[in-house]
Amino acid sequence: MDLYSESADFYTIPIDTNTADNPDFDLEVYIALGDDDLVYILHDEKFQKELSWIEYDIKEKRIDFIMEDGDLRHFGISIKPAYEPYLKTMSSIAIAHVNNGKYIDGNMYPLMIHHN
Repeated sequence: MDLYSESADFYTIPIDTNTADNPDFDLEVYIALGDDDLVYILHDEKFQKELSWIEYDIKEKRIDFIMEDGDLRHFGISIKPAYEPYLKTMSSIAIAHVNNGKYIDGNMYPLMIHHN
């Protein structure tokens, strides 16, 4: 599936970033389940620091962003139950910077899963 094509069929869940305690609090972050059964993360602004990897805590049902210097960014992303089986099988996740529906850039990042 080409997530950025006009024919892409995916579902997005807007994330409440008002509670985020980090310098990137004004970003809009979305999580999407593609028709290829992969989970994608989209954001509308460039991060203040370089992203290194993503952590998914199964028990807390939460995704955190780990930046190059070890800083943690939590955007209040609470994973819906329908997404859990997909995330549990992934070892990397696509993250894309989009603006007004247009793809700016993106990359695959390691996805670390915590089974606490």
